[in-house]
Amino acid sequence: MSDKESIRLEALASYHILDTLPEQEYDAITQIASHVCQTPISLITLLDDSRQWFKSTHGLAVSQAPRQGTFCSHAIKEPDHLMIVTDARLDERFAASPFVVGEPNMIFYAGVPLVDGEGQALGTLCVFDHEPRHLSAQQQATLKALARQVVSLLQLRRSQTQLAEVSQTLQTLNQELHQSNHILQTIVDNCPVGLVLWKAVWKKDQIVDFQYVFTNSQNAAFTGLPVERMTGNLLKSLFSEEIINSLFMRLLTVIETRQPQQYQQSYVFKRRTVWGEFTITPCGDGVLFSVQDITPLKNTEQQLQIHTHNLTQLVSERTTEISQLSALQKAIFEHAGVAIISTDTAGIVQTVNPAAEKLLGYRADEIIGKHNPILFYDPTNLKAKKISEQLSKYIELDFDLSDLLTDSQPNNFTIISQDGRRTPVVLTRTALRDESGMITGYVGMATDITNQKQIELLLQQSLEREQELNKLKSKFVTTASHEFRTPLATIQSSVELVKCYLEQPQETAKPVIQRHLASIENQILNVSDMLSDMLNVAKIEAGKIDYNPQPIDVIHLINDVIRTHYTERKDKRTALVTVSGKPQLVYLDAKLMTHVLVNLLSNAFKFSAKNPELFVHFKQKQLIVTVVDKGIGIPAGELPQLFNTFFRASNAVTIQGSGLGLVIARQFVEFHGGNLTVRSEENIGTHCTIVLPIISASVKS
Repeated sequence: MSDKESIRLEALASYHILDTLPEQEYDAITQIASHVCQTPISLITLLDDSRQWFKSTHGLAVSQAPRQGTFCSHAIKEPDHLMIVTDARLDERFAASPFVVGEPNMIFYAGVPLVDGEGQALGTLCVFDHEPRHLSAQQQATLKALARQVVSLLQLRRSQTQLAEVSQTLQTLNQELHQSNHILQTIVDNCPVGLVLWKAVWKKDQIVDFQYVFTNSQNAAFTGLPVERMTGNLLKSLFSEEIINSLFMRLLTVIETRQPQQYQQSYVFKRRTVWGEFTITPCGDGVLFSVQDITPLKNTEQQLQIHTHNLTQLVSERTTEISQLSALQKAIFEHAGVAIISTDTAGIVQTVNPAAEKLLGYRADEIIGKHNPILFYDPTNLKAKKISEQLSKYIELDFDLSDLLTDSQPNNFTIISQDGRRTPVVLTRTALRDESGMITGYVGMATDITNQKQIELLLQQSLEREQELNKLKSKFVTTASHEFRTPLATIQSSVELVKCYLEQPQETAKPVIQRHLASIENQILNVSDMLSDMLNVAKIEAGKIDYNPQPIDVIHLINDVIRTHYTERKDKRTALVTVSGKPQLVYLDAKLMTHVLVNLLSNAFKFSAKNPELFVHFKQKQLIVTVVDKGIGIPAGELPQLFNTFFRASNAVTIQGSGLGLVIARQFVEFHGGNLTVRSEENIGTHCTIVLPIISASVKS
């Protein structure tokens, strides 16, 4: 067997179609093929290594036949061609075939190879007759189309089979994930350590400050500032200079050396001295900061020596605790594939498995022995209102998450580990009981569901993108057909009139013909402008707009635009330019900014009978260009839609336009790091304002 044939058989097997029951969709195709070709027999055949199996038969009461020497085995050798045998008795390949000389007397044959998307010929759609005949071109085309439909059915079947397998896999994962959920979130909510994720704030290649990305209630209690006040704000804006100088340099050192720091220090917050044990760890372009309030520890250090006699009792208690924990070891090791943490009835952590260490980013010895161990959680998961809705009962703002995790109900939470990694998990908690049924502790299990969430996100994004593209396509077809109809109708009318005047005397016909030719030229320019706008929108969406900024004399550019486009208007109107501030060179793409100015000025001329005004104001770091007209304006209720693709104001539908100009103009302005805004009042006028940054040549270079 050749490698090519092995590949073909492997492709056929991937459809899982051989030896399946008859299906109406395939039977309908063979009936249509027989009817269209006017033949008594029609088959859908699939060729494996030794036979040709019939998925559907019309006019033949067999389900398979040996492959050797059959019509279809020859047909698939040329997968791109329709094979026709007008009279098999005259064809040396088939003249001796038992199907030709005996029943069912297959004299005429026509077969189209069933070629899938990978180019593999799986079989044929064929028709037979008991006498010689010919197929018309229409019959051949129809037979080919029906063959393509068979291939589509096969591919659809394979896709559905694959989808069912994926669905089964997801269902299996779901069942596995429901094994553990609650305890990890308990740890997050009751973390006894203050946590902060800081992001470095850069300016001119230097770190100038650190911004709070995340913090928790324990840190808020330590600093005396609410979480909401710290989140999103800068370190230097919140604390005294003494605190800033000490802490900023430590954070900066960790960023630069990429080495963690651990230290103890006292700080004064709102006249309150507190001691903390701090750990600073580099995390991406920021730092992860943890603080444990050790003020009570510092206050009682001298008293610790007095209590040394209690050590013997503590050792005895610890021995008892270790003995109790032995009953948990088997359960922990049996579930080593998921993150597992066990606690006693008071919530003190007893054991942590390697999967939990990996998920949380902490070693077991950093968590064991703590109440509600150190976990990073997404605080949006723990909003009291949200959990109240999920559990159908009211939850106080200062609730203890362990109270929610005693019913073994799986819940989805997002865990944020020590290095900032966010992991969606299913979390459950199960009570451990002794022989009398009394609860002796809890074991919590968390399963990573990252892959499931990614699949769900991809499916949702694909659906939303498809819906958006369908809407844009429909809107494009409607708008384009409407906008092209008017100029094309005008051109057609002018052409007909020119034809009429061609037969009249030249001295009377020539002015009229010239007027209509001018009209045709104007309408062609309108169509060309609309096509250009549509192509620009397509380039913007595809990210293919060339952006080449250079130092530009803006006043010279504006004068060139006015001189080129608006100095020879028939109505003698022009644009009035006013310049303020100290002119300077601005980094612009002259081609793109010319397009923007032409669009705004053309709109001003189009929608107003008076001269439009153009104000140019140079500030130290900004260029502001405003185009003002005293025309028809825009209805207030329609201003929010102004930058929507193909939008036309209700009072401008009779005026030529594509509804794309402002969309393109705003995109071109944003390429320059600027913005375009429109302020308008109906029947009073419109202000279009461009604000662009001015970057000095030294910075740009």
